[in-house]
Amino acid sequence: MYNSDMRYVFTCLFVCLVSTSLATPQFTRQTKLACMSCHSHVPKLNSFGEQFLANGYRIPGQRRNRTVPAAVWASSLGQNSPANPGRLKVFPNRVEVISAGSTESGNMSYFAEWRMLSKELLSDGTVRDRSGRFEDLFGIATLGGGLQVQLGQFRALSQIDVSRRLNLSEPVAFSSSLAGESDPDSRVQSLRGFSPSGRSPAIRLMTQRNGWTGAATLVFPGEFSIPLSPEALTTASMAFERNPKGVFLEAFRREGVNSIGVHAFLGRNKRELFGVAAQHQWNDLWFEGGVTQARIGPAREWRYSLGFDWIKSCGFASGLRIDHRQVAGQTAQFLPYVSYLRPFGEDAARLVLEGRFQRTRQPVWVIELGWMF
Repeated sequence: MYNSDMRYVFTCLFVCLVSTSLATPQFTRQTKLACMSCHSHVPKLNSFGEQFLANGYRIPGQRRNRTVPAAVWASSLGQNSPANPGRLKVFPNRVEVISAGSTESGNMSYFAEWRMLSKELLSDGTVRDRSGRFEDLFGIATLGGGLQVQLGQFRALSQIDVSRRLNLSEPVAFSSSLAGESDPDSRVQSLRGFSPSGRSPAIRLMTQRNGWTGAATLVFPGEFSIPLSPEALTTASMAFERNPKGVFLEAFRREGVNSIGVHAFLGRNKRELFGVAAQHQWNDLWFEGGVTQARIGPAREWRYSLGFDWIKSCGFASGLRIDHRQVAGQTAQFLPYVSYLRPFGEDAARLVLEGRFQRTRQPVWVIELGWMF
């Protein structure tokens, strides 16, 4: 049914066709603004970018230019594994198509991020293929009284969008999972797990008043996907369960790029999670972190993440994050990184190098080279 060689031919042809028709990322073409108008260092948003997002990808009063409503991000990854720490394995890891838009009024908007090519290196040194899965696929409708409804597949945590991080790994305080109910199928069991930054089918109600945001998200087990390889039929098949994992609650205050808030997850299988999160910019330094306590029945576990980014310019950034889980035998992990962004006309290339250091484990080095157009 699927042919690996044909899939790669299809991917390459698609990228070539899109690169011919897409001279710039979508919003740059629509607004004629440079990408740094919204980003301090791609993909991290500045205050203007946060407001642009809140307005439904619009600048009030400005007419948008007609353009193909899509952009492409392609990248290759190099990484060693604990099984073979002396060897850097290099492979193409991502070709994703991103599209977003809204009505002229901004009352309805959508966002879609589809990974035609999606590969990741596992701890045993093998590469897992999950090509065809959706990262995000959702719509937002603004109702009366400042109420918003979001429906589709997205991250439960809305206060801090970890997709905009400058390094390559997600903060452990937000990404570590609460295990779901057991199932003979390991993938079904994993889809039943929950983490604040994890993507799942969901419906969210959100309201904003006087700088404060309150949100309630009903989260379901599943994943939206159009598998593009034989392996992806198993690792990234379309899946959905009607019984929800639970509800995720948030209350936070945001001013520009700065925010502080609390969140909680109340789920099936006696699962609970309570946390605080904050981010703050001070001149060229950006701080971000969170503390959560995860509970499954009588078991308790604390998780901590604290990081900073030094954004020297739109072309260069570096930083460090410290992650820790309060689990027997675990020690703190240190994750320094550097990021270099280079525009090429209306396109851009980005190179990121991240180290992962933990006293009880072999050091891991990850390097990613990406092209955005």
